[in-house]
Amino acid sequence: MKLLRLTTTDENAIFDNNYNANIVIQPKSQIALKSLSIETTIADIVINSVNDKLQFQVAENQGALTTQLTHSTYSNITYPSLFADMNQKLNSKINPIAFGSNIGMEVKTAVQNKGPVNIKFRQGALNENENSIVLDKGAVAVSKTGTQPSTRVYSSAGTPSGNDCYMYDPTPIARGGGVFRFKINQIGNTTDNFILGLTSVNPDTLAAGTTFDINDINYGIKCGQSSFVYSKIVGGIVSATTQLPNFVGIGNTNNDSIVLEINQGNVVGSVYDGSGQQQLLSETYVYPTDLYPILIFLGDGTHTSARLFRFTHSPYHNDPVLTDLVPLNEGQERLSDPPRQSKTETLHFFNFESQSLASFLGFDNIRTPQTGFEKILIGNFEVIAPNNFRPNNVSDAFVIEMLNLPLNSYDGLVSERRNILSVIPESDAQGVVIYDAKELVFIDIDNAEPFTLRNLRARVLNNDLSEIEMRGLASLVVLIKDPQE
Repeated sequence: MKLLRLTTTDENAIFDNNYNANIVIQPKSQIALKSLSIETTIADIVINSVNDKLQFQVAENQGALTTQLTHSTYSNITYPSLFADMNQKLNSKINPIAFGSNIGMEVKTAVQNKGPVNIKFRQGALNENENSIVLDKGAVAVSKTGTQPSTRVYSSAGTPSGNDCYMYDPTPIARGGGVFRFKINQIGNTTDNFILGLTSVNPDTLAAGTTFDINDINYGIKCGQSSFVYSKIVGGIVSATTQLPNFVGIGNTNNDSIVLEINQGNVVGSVYDGSGQQQLLSETYVYPTDLYPILIFLGDGTHTSARLFRFTHSPYHNDPVLTDLVPLNEGQERLSDPPRQSKTETLHFFNFESQSLASFLGFDNIRTPQTGFEKILIGNFEVIAPNNFRPNNVSDAFVIEMLNLPLNSYDGLVSERRNILSVIPESDAQGVVIYDAKELVFIDIDNAEPFTLRNLRARVLNNDLSEIEMRGLASLVVLIKDPQE
């Protein structure tokens, strides 16, 4: 009896081994599978109470954050829904109100160029973005004065009528810790003053000279006359609050700041007056809706103006050079102002609860880094799988086929003779097959004459005869016996 061990690292589990000695195969010899050791990429993943937690840290003063995935089953077809759930749940933990390091943050899980899974933590700078904002889409243009972002003032260049004077940015807000805000420079009593809004309608798609439809404001804050209260806007519906505008004087640092931000999965609208944050609205953010910032001037330039216009782009829409991102931090003008954006090196890590999800995504370990922390600039953290993401078709068995050895085997799926050596059960939950035949089943080799073998080829297939995806080193052991044995 002859024992032949085959090995491979081919990702499609093709064994192709050469031997320096002649292996003589006598007529009417037989072959049997002795063992198979192979690690496949997992065919599907069940998210349940064992593996539904993801933990990460982006700032040590914030500590570790934990989020829980939706319980479901994902396959090679439905994995984009898993990525979407991961993105939504990871972004829902970001808190730009309490932590300046979270301002502009957005997390995105994706497959990079048909390669590995990459979980990116990025940060859009809290900037004026002067070069991207549009000032002249409405019937009445917006005027910009001042040479520096810290002194820039925006106002209507004419007399608005309704919502026909507005400025906007055609890049959507960061979908984790996005922030959109400005400080009141001046407001008056003779007319309404501002609407600060987030809209799912990209204003770039509107015709020039258009009056902006209030029904297209998904979330917003309206500042009426200085003697009136603020109003909140949700889905185009305007509702009065009890918060009074705080206007001290033109350009005064104690004037209100008006803020819209995505915070822990909600859109939160607030004003910051002399006593701190006053929340006016909190509505569930439907991830991954693109929301665009729009500032509508309701009063003319004599009575209504804004300064410190700031907005965080989604970092995945304009692909910034991360090391060049410098937020415009003019300094906290008062303790009750909105928090400044922080961009400093800090300690990061990412952790899967279970190896099952990690392996499905191509990770060898559940934690990045494996021990300790990675000290890196906020917004530069990446969790990259060492293996390409290639989820298999769901398979309940694996077929071992000889490629250059004729066997008396037949397959009902294709209704013809195939050189099938054996069919073995599915892998375990980690995608590992360690099979050792308790009872050898010998198959006749279809040869009427003796022949010499110096190369042996075989492969492992899914039960539908499709290629599998494997990684690492696989080992296949066969036994060949002569007819007289």
